[in-house]
Amino acid sequence: MLVIREPHIVSPSVMAGGPLLPASAALLCALLAAVGCGGDRSGEVAWIELPPAPHSSAPSLTAQGDDLLLSWVERTQDEKSVLRYARWSDDEWKEPRTVAPASADLRLESVWSDPPQLAARLGGGLLVAWSRSAGGRGYGIDRFLTESTDGREWREGAALGGRGDGRQRGWGTLLTAGSVDPVAEDSVGIAWLETGNGGTRLLYQEWESDGRGPEEIVDDDVCPWCRVAGVRFRGRSLLAYRDRSSAGVRDSAIRRRTQQGWSPTQSIHEDGWKLGSCPGSGPALALAGERLVAVWFTAADDDPRVLVASSSDGVTFEAPRRVDDGDPLGRVAAAGWDDGSLYVSWFERTGRDATVRLRRIDPAGAGDEAVVLGPTETGTAAGIPRMARTADRVYVAWTAPGPPSSIHVASIRP
Repeated sequence: MLVIREPHIVSPSVMAGGPLLPASAALLCALLAAVGCGGDRSGEVAWIELPPAPHSSAPSLTAQGDDLLLSWVERTQDEKSVLRYARWSDDEWKEPRTVAPASADLRLESVWSDPPQLAARLGGGLLVAWSRSAGGRGYGIDRFLTESTDGREWREGAALGGRGDGRQRGWGTLLTAGSVDPVAEDSVGIAWLETGNGGTRLLYQEWESDGRGPEEIVDDDVCPWCRVAGVRFRGRSLLAYRDRSSAGVRDSAIRRRTQQGWSPTQSIHEDGWKLGSCPGSGPALALAGERLVAVWFTAADDDPRVLVASSSDGVTFEAPRRVDDGDPLGRVAAAGWDDGSLYVSWFERTGRDATVRLRRIDPAGAGDEAVVLGPTETGTAAGIPRMARTADRVYVAWTAPGPPSSIHVASIRP
């Protein structure tokens, strides 16, 4: 069961020097400053106070051993975008650092549905993927990847695919050995969307210590601005994404990488959501015990809902279960636990605004009462939530739009 200490909803301005919490909650925060508002017993939600990061947005989370790493885009006083990250270790933040190749690029993009992504290798080292404008109007967006062995010195960013050719590349995912059962520590899978010439396709490439593998076309007609999710499951790379049929149906699909190539497109569930534009809300994948779990948003039949389905083999999924509170906006994230339970985060509408919510789904599929982590908004400035797990906690990060915008992080000890 998830338990939450007061305040039940945290003001987005608390971490940006805004109005204070109620007196009792402020006292509780002072007593628990190391872990934020809340306790540290099993099932309790705690807020983690962040390093000073004014005008911050676009969080990304990854785990490296017992540590959590958070990256974000920070707007400086001279209106430049800087990509920074910090390590949460031994219940404290280490000094934030700047990802130099990305931050040196004055055209660093902060596309709300395609934030920079931080990933950690199983054997050490960090990876960052980010998108940026390739030039003036009409020159598209390029996707870049950079790597660091120590978190201080970064290699020059390497572009995926072509560069400056008028195509858009982004909305992708990094698959490392740290996200699954062991594979080669130096192997990294990269998937991204590429839009141009009237269509959008899903591409994949393996990056190893001795160089890049060939670009592989996973699907040649997909939804253009819904992010891709990826994991390695039972030694194989799996990608979940929003497909697009010739009839305009945009259901979430999954494909597996085999020795013979990519498996045929398979709908996780045939929702039958037909619409004329991209909803900007891609699926999420998580490993929960021995099972693969998919989480996605659909509004088929004019009924918006967040659905969860699990699979023991990554091929056949059980019938989905609804996990929202009745009026979801989408923007899903997920993290699994060793006992087979799942933690799902999403945006739920509350009138003209929205809240960030979290629900635990037990191994049998039953859901606990949802926890309201904090307020947000329905616009694109709120971005998407991110989740990750370490050896003993699950974490959620999201953007409170402000002004000024700020990053919030909550932790749960299962």
